[in-house]
Amino acid sequence: MFNKLLPKVTKHILELEKLQEQLNEIEDLKVSLETPALNNLKEIMTDVSLSVPTFNVNNQYRPLEERVNTRWHEVKLEEDLGITDIQSLIKELLIDSLNDRKRILEKEIELMISQNQNIGVNY
Repeated sequence: MFNKLLPKVTKHILELEKLQEQLNEIEDLKVSLETPALNNLKEIMTDVSLSVPTFNVNNQYRPLEERVNTRWHEVKLEEDLGITDIQSLIKELLIDSLNDRKRILEKEIELMISQNQNIGVNY
C-alpha cells in the first residue's frame, strides 16, 4: 500500500514546496517594496524597473556577452524614462495584488494539506 501512495505523496510534497516558494517570493517582494534600499551614496533608491518579454530589442547596443540569452527588455521608470509620479501607485497596486495572491496560495496549501490527510498522509 505504501508503494501505491508514494507517487501521490511525492507529487503533493513537490506541489506544496512550489507553493511555499511562491509565498516566500511574495514576502521578499513586499519587503523590498515597503523598505527601499540605499545606494552607495546613502540615497534611497525608489526607481521601479519593468521588464517586458521581447526578442532582443536594441541588441546592437549591448555587449556580446549580455545579448546571448536576452529575452527581456528592462527599463527603469525614473532613470531611463524620467517618470516619477506613478511609482507610488505602481507599488501600492503591486502590494495589493501580492496580498491577494498570498491569500489564494494559502488557501491552496490548506486545501492540499486537507486532501493529503484524507488519503492518510500526515505532515
